[in-house]
Amino acid sequence: KYILNILTSKDKIRTKKFLGNNVTLFRHIECDDKTTKGKPDPSRIIKIMKNLKANKSQCVYIGDTNIDYQTAKNSNIDFIFVLWGYGKRYNNKYKCKKFSDILKILKYFED
Repeated sequence: KYILNILTSKDKIRTKKFLGNNVTLFRHIECDDKTTKGKPDPSRIIKIMKNLKANKSQCVYIGDTNIDYQTAKNSNIDFIFVLWGYGKRYNNKYKCKKFSDILKILKYFED
């Protein structure tokens, strides 16, 4: 039902190692390659949206740091903050304490 993509500051080797067999769950994986601007620059989010032929209203960025929040904001897309990661951004409109919360929040965007 959802098209999953990854935007990460990790390089391709570390990302694929981390994902293992789960790499096939994602349509597009955008890794740091030292040649393009990194987060919070919106260009890599825009690249993913162009590849998917998606508009901003169809996209939600899920992240765990303030840099992720800034990336979503700079890209003009909604953001869901997950509390189990590296950052501490507690004033975001959408927050998740556990993975199942993400699915509940995504239902909100379907309406």
